[in-house]
Amino acid sequence: MVRRASRGPDVIAPAKTGYQHHHLLPLALARRAQIAQFLASLGPVGFRLTDRQANCLWLPAEERLAWRTGSALHRGPHPRYTEVVAARVERIRSGGQGLSASQRELLALRRLCRLQRVLAHILSGAGPRLVQLNRRDPLRLFQDYSQLDAAIGALHGVNLPVSADG
Repeated sequence: MVRRASRGPDVIAPAKTGYQHHHLLPLALARRAQIAQFLASLGPVGFRLTDRQANCLWLPAEERLAWRTGSALHRGPHPRYTEVVAARVERIRSGGQGLSASQRELLALRRLCRLQRVLAHILSGAGPRLVQLNRRDPLRLFQDYSQLDAAIGALHGVNLPVSADG
């Protein structure tokens, strides 16, 4: 069973010099009516878009750090990434037909947690080097975000490290 209870206040480790925190599931999703309603409906089972421990990743904001760490460079908004993630969340939202409401909630929670792990895996440099969040990112050569979507799909079948909560 997936348990996603809050671990206290939305805190994240203190900022590292040269890094920015990146929301794996962008906060912009909350501005899309159907997705916002869907995510809010998962609050009772422990999902919160604003949970920084579960939904944020420190990414380098300087090119030299991106080279050194192998992680995606992060400098502000990334609308194409948001679109790909929104499409994935929409697929999760529309899934689970024929299940009871509680089964749909648990399935959606599992899938959202999995999506967060896959995105963290890719962005941290552990997965395929397909994500260019910033046009000056020295490590990401691909502009086609359909490749990101394909990588997310492919990694859904791979055993990734699982956090303690899901």
